[in-house]
Amino acid sequence: LEHMDRVNEKISLGAASTLGALTFDVWQKVSDDKSISGTCLAVSLLRVESLGLPSGMKKLLSCLLQRVVLCIDDRGILFCLSHPDVSQENINYLYNWMVDNNFDARFYDSLARQLLVSPLRSDFSLVQKFQSRAIFEARKSRRSFGQNEEDDILFLDDDSDEDEL
Repeated sequence: LEHMDRVNEKISLGAASTLGALTFDVWQKVSDDKSISGTCLAVSLLRVESLGLPSGMKKLLSCLLQRVVLCIDDRGILFCLSHPDVSQENINYLYNWMVDNNFDARFYDSLARQLLVSPLRSDFSLVQKFQSRAIFEARKSRRSFGQNEEDDILFLDDDSDEDEL
């Protein structure tokens, strides 16, 4: 997939289809190697928003992206953020994609923490977006379990602006 612009489209479709079809158990085992999961996340991010990409390939890459994000650990995220072609725009895309696909708080929190230590030169507001969304999703999750507003106050800072999302 990393070289899909130089290989036959059928080969790229086959690779994306195969990787996207791997079970979560397999991805968990593969994620032990930060370079594999980090590279898959980086390449998926870089390719999924390509303008000239056929819709079938976009769908396969989106499926692959979901699998990787659900299984990747902090080391893999950091490896992805260290990829020379990954930019702030790619991470903004990932944030919006995660919101659209209803990811829970831990994924936003993990990305925010890794953005703070990554070599990617990103605007701090990007880190804040991920942190605020993590708080928002945690609050939403607790409400769905029947916890009340007083419980939320213990969790959130007084100056939290996650209500502005």
